Amino acid sequence: MPEEKKKREAVISVRNLSKIFNGRTVLKDINLDVYKGERLIIIGGSGCGKSTLLRCLINVHQADSGSLKFFGTELVGLKDEKKMDEIRKRFGILFQNGALYNSLTVGENVALLIREHTNIAESVIDIMVKVKLELVGLRDFHNLMPSQLSGGMQKRVALARAIALDPEVLFYDEPTSGLDPIMTAVIDKLIVELNEKMNMTSVVITHDMNSAYRTAHRIIMLYKGEVIAAGTPDEIKNSKDKFVQQFIQGLADGPIPLRVSSKDFYEDLLEGVRKNEIR
Repeated sequence: MPEEKKKREAVISVRNLSKIFNGRTVLKDINLDVYKGERLIIIGGSGCGKSTLLRCLINVHQADSGSLKFFGTELVGLKDEKKMDEIRKRFGILFQNGALYNSLTVGENVALLIREHTNIAESVIDIMVKVKLELVGLRDFHNLMPSQLSGGMQKRVALARAIALDPEVLFYDEPTSGLDPIMTAVIDKLIVELNEKMNMTSVVITHDMNSAYRTAHRIIMLYKGEVIAAGTPDEIKNSKDKFVQQFIQGLADGPIPLRVSSKDFYEDLLEGVRKNEIR
């Protein structure tokens, strides 16, 4: 756990953040802080708003209301692209599918951001690439193409690329999705090690509770676009909230419904019949 004095330094501060798509509120009055050096895990079922929150945090989506400060800079309403570019250099992203360029080698994928955002000599870039690949255990694979690697190895290459510029904050979007249990444990271990070795702050979006427990300092749960629980892994495990318990135990029965339709089923069927009668 980060030292107490570091915990008080919020690198990301969110207040009353809301996002609406086509009249549907996807995020509603989100309040959270991400502290320097911590690993914050955001959990929740499909459609709860996890991915939308991540996209708001990295400013891919602009929130409709509220405040989002990244190292003290307000991102809601920010139009200055130059300032936003400077902020982007302070964070890295591991996308769910890795998002590697298949036409580039492993080494070229990792070097891409360094070449785009710096004027560093190629000889130095080569050293940096080897260092990043060594951190994820794949230094010997720099000349291979992504198609020659397993899914887990591709994810590790994508992680090496995400840390290429030594970001202060690293965002992970479902980092263990589609991986076998052993590779999942490897990625979890890397999340912890990189957080500690590089003194980074980590924000992880996941629905994998085993991974969440292994990596988290704190866990936040979303449901219907709202934060319904927050605490340490032990506090989440022992939560009395029925929604939390249903999710973390993976129970089919509970307050979280299978069907999410807003209309009554029979009313929805009859509406179609009425429309046809009118015609």
